[in-house]
Amino acid sequence: MSTVVLGSVSGGPGVSTLASGLTAVWPDGDDTAVLVEADPDGGRLAAELGVAAEPGLVAAALSARGPGCLGADLVTQAAVQIDGWWLMPGPPSPEQAWAVLSRSAAVLARVFSAAPKIRWVLDCGRLSTRSPAMPFATAADVVVLLSAGTFGALQLLPSRVSVLAASG
Repeated sequence: MSTVVLGSVSGGPGVSTLASGLTAVWPDGDDTAVLVEADPDGGRLAAELGVAAEPGLVAAALSARGPGCLGADLVTQAAVQIDGWWLMPGPPSPEQAWAVLSRSAAVLARVFSAAPKIRWVLDCGRLSTRSPAMPFATAADVVVLLSAGTFGALQLLPSRVSVLAASG
């Protein structure tokens, strides 16, 4: 398993917290663990963790467009190391995040899937078939949807799972 996508069906169930924790304690010590902040609503982890937002997802998107781009190149060029794991921050602006993901998620997903010895954990925020982060979910080894424990949030889960499963 090299790519895990975390998303939600509604706002605020703790996707970023789970993604950070999962990346920090990734069980395979020989592999590089990278958290990619691919939330179309914009990134906040760089500010929360006290690191620069660039280089980050924008730099990775630019690098991935070049010929022969490897996942290891993206880690060294577009991520920052934090206590043994790596963070590829998303742009804080929702407009910029949406634009980058709309244009580059498919090519980044291919690079991530082809990268040996790198474990990618992607925080994709609210995940739906309209999300520009959807190519990550389609290419992922595992997709985990989180939901708040309220009835209103939980009732969205079955239909979202069905729609996402049908899309690939």
